[in-house]
Amino acid sequence: MKHNFGTLTIEKVIIHDIPQHRAGEEGIKPILSEVESNLTQELKNYFKERINGSISSSSAFDVVFSPDTTSPMPQLVCNCTNGNAQEFVKTSQNIATHLFKMQSGINSKGLLSVIFCKVDGRHSLAILKLEREEGVRLKTTTLAGKQTYDLDLIKELMLTGKTKLFKLGLFVQSGKAIETIEGVVCDYQKFAKNTEIADFFLSKFLGCRLTLVADICTKKFFNVTEQFCNEEVPNPLIRGEYLTHLFSELTSQKNTINPRIFASENLEEADRNKYLNYLEEHQTPITAFSKDIDLVESRIKTMSLQFQSGATILAPNDVFQEKVHITQLDSGDTRAEIVDKVKHMGSR
Repeated sequence: MKHNFGTLTIEKVIIHDIPQHRAGEEGIKPILSEVESNLTQELKNYFKERINGSISSSSAFDVVFSPDTTSPMPQLVCNCTNGNAQEFVKTSQNIATHLFKMQSGINSKGLLSVIFCKVDGRHSLAILKLEREEGVRLKTTTLAGKQTYDLDLIKELMLTGKTKLFKLGLFVQSGKAIETIEGVVCDYQKFAKNTEIADFFLSKFLGCRLTLVADICTKKFFNVTEQFCNEEVPNPLIRGEYLTHLFSELTSQKNTINPRIFASENLEEADRNKYLNYLEEHQTPITAFSKDIDLVESRIKTMSLQFQSGATILAPNDVFQEKVHITQLDSGDTRAEIVDKVKHMGSR
């Protein structure tokens, strides 16, 4: 989602308490606030920082509403982001009730924060689910005779390390219809495959699907990053380091790829923005996406080093990193040394 999240402004916040319950269990219901909470500038800044920190993390994914979903969330979000701010409290209660009905015994109790906000001046809605440890109790307060929660208490809870899981959905209305709503969802379970609870928040509750197809994005990331290294990084030593990090990223146990984090952790500072701009110019996402190496698996097993003379060094990825040593000479040439025992000489 291409928006400047630095422009995020918090306008209204309301909190609802969602208890844990088993299917068919009676006598348990959510505790719904009847009025939005009081907001100070400090609290507005706090929520802004919390949201921005989450959507810039490796656990954040671009999403859209699924056209075939049975969740009421697309319409609820659309109603609120189309300027019906006066319906904010009622909409948030409907969201909380929907979450409660959808949850079963495997879903932990927690607090649901619904935030009416703006991004780039566009009406937006943030939905945060905060799960807390057993024994944490929150008391309601009253404003104008109506029940609500004290945001200072919520802030204390979120800062004391009692947060078990933090999930967030931020939706920005770019037009008027459901189809013009852009979303980003953060789930610290990272949408692991076959993880029921992760699918619950994304699909069953929010009614969303991931925008980016994992195997295609992974292939694009690999191809364009390799191309960037060969076209934009003249120093062969630095180029080799970048490519080594690229291969390691693809062969690691991580189940997501975040190009921004990849750049900040593996590229020299002078190359980071150039690299991210290069990805965007070549229609490659710079936001996080699920990793699926099916389309590049055969290629990431082997690294090659080709010289202008026609000579080529080809080796398995791990062997290349261990046995091939590259040095740049004053003449501008590159020396590649292989320290190993000779097994065979002759034709291939």
